[in-house]
Amino acid sequence: MKQIETIEEFETKVDEGELTVIHFVTRPCQKYNCAWWVNIRPEIFIRPVGTKDVLWLVYAFNIPTAPDKYFFKHRYEELRFTLFFPALPKDITHIDIIESICKQVEHPFNFYNVSMQTINNGTLKK
Repeated sequence: MKQIETIEEFETKVDEGELTVIHFVTRPCQKYNCAWWVNIRPEIFIRPVGTKDVLWLVYAFNIPTAPDKYFFKHRYEELRFTLFFPALPKDITHIDIIESICKQVEHPFNFYNVSMQTINNGTLKK
């Protein structure tokens, strides 16, 4: 199971400037086995709903990027991780989070029509 915890925007003191920060939680599926793993594809992006504007991943914290993998130690383990993207325009209300549009990628971290307000007020589940 995967879910988004929060999305926040802030300005850092490093060169990236303003960023959109998205916190995730993922767990092994119910059919867990000792080989269950997770990673994020480095070409993940966000985009305002209804546009072709693409904001590519700047940095991934606490999750490996493909081809590296994180292997879960047990079926109840949670992995919390954070993805950093360039800042969204302030008037954006909904975004898509797209890890892959390729059908060969199994179980991508794709979320469509995500409300910024809903995310900021609680956890979204998919």
